[in-house]
Amino acid sequence: MLTRIDEARQDDRVRGIFVRANTGGMAPAQAEEIRAALQAFQASGKFVIAHLQNDGVRMSMPGYMAVADADEVWLQAASEFMPMGLSAEVMFFGNTLRRFHAQAQFETREEYKTAAHTLTQTGFTPAHRESTESLLNGLYDNMINTISADRGDRGGGTAPRGGKHALYRGGSGALAPGGSAWPARRCASGGAGARRGR
Repeated sequence: MLTRIDEARQDDRVRGIFVRANTGGMAPAQAEEIRAALQAFQASGKFVIAHLQNDGVRMSMPGYMAVADADEVWLQAASEFMPMGLSAEVMFFGNTLRRFHAQAQFETREEYKTAAHTLTQTGFTPAHRESTESLLNGLYDNMINTISADRGDRGGGTAPRGGKHALYRGGSGALAPGGSAWPARRCASGGAGARRGR
């Protein structure tokens, strides 16, 4: 995908990119790479218009951050704008190993060296919980600041919000009438010449 965006940046036949943004399941690092690629594309004098394909609880913060700096961000009028945060899931196998009379043995140096905990513990230790929450808070704060900067400090605020309220607050660039992505695509292409991103 990054290669295709860069190819489009260098292609004089391409006037802009219309992104059908499926925001679910994207890692923060992936979102940062896509965001940087789209910004480089815009720096060449071309436009980016994004249409959010996920709404409600399916909308992810990293996925929204990836396209938040688009010239316009479209959201269906009946959709809900709910990029609400991050979560982490950790599986602990301490009891599983004991059930089979097995014991994992590791040498650990300090309490915050938690790589072995998934095999030796049955849940979070205080240090493990603290380090995980610190990582999530750092990622979340970075995404909030990035989105706010990209949308001109219009992308923050409370969630969930309906599509019309999101537009009123400036969180999205436009609403697609009738719940369709096609008006956004026609607006992006000006009738022709845009390459659609996936």
